[in-house]
Amino acid sequence: MDSKFRLNTPFKKFFILVLIFILSRAFLVKYSPSNIISFSLLNQAGILLASFLNSYLIYLIVVKKISEKYAIWASFIYLICPWVFYYELLGSVYLVYLSIFMCLYLLFLSKNRSSLLMVVLITFLLFQFKSKGYFYSEVGLVNAVNVFRGEAQLEGFGLLSKIIENRYLYYSLSLVNKTLAVIDPLAYFSPQARELPFINTPPIWLGLLPIFLIGFWQILNKHKDIFYLTIGAIPGIMFIKIYDFEKLILLFPFILLSIIFGIKKLDQQKPLFRMLIYTCTFLAILQFLVFVPDYIFKEPLRFQLLK
Repeated sequence: MDSKFRLNTPFKKFFILVLIFILSRAFLVKYSPSNIISFSLLNQAGILLASFLNSYLIYLIVVKKISEKYAIWASFIYLICPWVFYYELLGSVYLVYLSIFMCLYLLFLSKNRSSLLMVVLITFLLFQFKSKGYFYSEVGLVNAVNVFRGEAQLEGFGLLSKIIENRYLYYSLSLVNKTLAVIDPLAYFSPQARELPFINTPPIWLGLLPIFLIGFWQILNKHKDIFYLTIGAIPGIMFIKIYDFEKLILLFPFILLSIIFGIKKLDQQKPLFRMLIYTCTFLAILQFLVFVPDYIFKEPLRFQLLK
């Protein structure tokens, strides 16, 4: 009896994932602002398929790096996060890039080729820099530097102006500012940096923030190899906008693993500490219950006002 249950467990988990995915996406598409979905049915199906694949890939990563016991939680959190489903509705190709990113991570991780993994992932991310909009390609910044340098030279600061007023210094400062902004947890767990102005929902439910911080500390101390996934932030850091959550979604696997490590750590503690899991889950559910009526009734109105 016990062997049959264990044999069927993976199928049951997969069935649960499929059910959650179908029901949640049917709800989101039905009540989404009508004009937000502006791509063909074929493209929409491809993006949704890639997103469901991502939920399975994160499941496999957690099985390999943490435990199968917590893998279903990673997939579940992925599927219910606003960060994911809003970019599904927008038809973001970065959900496909996320699939490739995690496939590469799994492929090379399984063969313990850490150095090669780093090279391949960075090459994959740098390939995207052909896109317009990265801060090193901003013409306005170059023109501003030339103006400032000219004004400094007129004031008699000839050599000094070349040292202080140069685009490489500005690029470096911009890179530092963007990196500091991107590593701020509140950017992902609160709506302070929302990219879509008609949305009041954070990319990830705020209730999961304490668990994320506990898991991040675990990774920092005992699982530094997980930090390879942080290079997924490179496209988002290099973009002109302070927060480009479409590109930063490549950082989502690292954030998810941090949350799962936090759940595992708390699950291994005394009952008093394990209560934090239930408390954070309750807060996330409460936030979701607030989100549902806002998504159905208020968000379409805000979307229409912005048109």
